Amino acid sequence: MTRRKFILILSTGAAVVGFYIYFVLHRMGTSANAVWIPGSLMNLMDKNTILDIGETYCAKTPEEGFENILWRHLGITGGQYSVDESTMTKLIKKDFSSGNIRIINGWVLSVTEVRQCALFHLQSLK
Repeated sequence: MTRRKFILILSTGAAVVGFYIYFVLHRMGTSANAVWIPGSLMNLMDKNTILDIGETYCAKTPEEGFENILWRHLGITGGQYSVDESTMTKLIKKDFSSGNIRIINGWVLSVTEVRQCALFHLQSLK
């Protein structure tokens, strides 16, 4: 592979990733720290896996299959749909330390993470 071809492939890949990030964040109409984007899980699994987890959770717990209920369980009130990422991390760590976990589709997740997946799933239906 020539140097020119390598640089062309590398720059094309960077552009694709940049457009993807722009498209996802702006299409969803939110910032990167939105509560319903499970940031910690985005590094571990693909979007379809996250959506499947959210769909499964909504099916298993129909009483939490509504956005307003999930917002309330995550401590979000008054239309504040984004929080500091460290706040979500603290909630997730607290869930694990207190044993507040769920096993869904083979994944061991905190309840906070599962609820984020459920919100992500519900948002994708809009």
